[in-house]
Amino acid sequence: INCGVDTLHFKPTKETYKSRVFKIICISAFEKRKGIQYLLRALPEIEKRVKNVQLKIIGEGDYITEYYAIIKRLNIEHLVDIISPVNDTKQYLLESDIYVLLSKGEGFPLGVLEAMSCGLPCIVSNLSPFNEIMNESTGLMVERKNIDSIVNAITLLQNKERRKEIGEKARERVV
Repeated sequence: INCGVDTLHFKPTKETYKSRVFKIICISAFEKRKGIQYLLRALPEIEKRVKNVQLKIIGEGDYITEYYAIIKRLNIEHLVDIISPVNDTKQYLLESDIYVLLSKGEGFPLGVLEAMSCGLPCIVSNLSPFNEIMNESTGLMVERKNIDSIVNAITLLQNKERRKEIGEKARERVV
């Protein structure tokens, strides 16, 4: 387990990534306790409220079959891109608008801290240890099984100024 985040590497860039797509990223092992299934189940409603939304999931694991089944059942193939793990997630984080991890239990959520260090607002579950890492000014905590809670948080972060403000405070917290 790493001892922290390299804030000189994981940092916002001065270049603004210009895209008409609202990009959500989740970097996680594909395990039931990570909660990706709840994010997938929220995606149809998110698509109704957020124009041009896309979810990128980076990871691997045994639960991938379940994720593909959910994606197919909900007919959201056009919204989800699943890719294998990468050595350096920085570019993917910088290309994204928000980071989501709805995990039930984490030791040291390095991915969340790297996202925060890049200035990304994060949406996490309202379970430990996230309450030790962030507060209402540095990210949003949701009831992981409550689809409306997830949808409302993501909809709230459509606002670019709100994302920027939360992202800046998140970076300050990690630094």
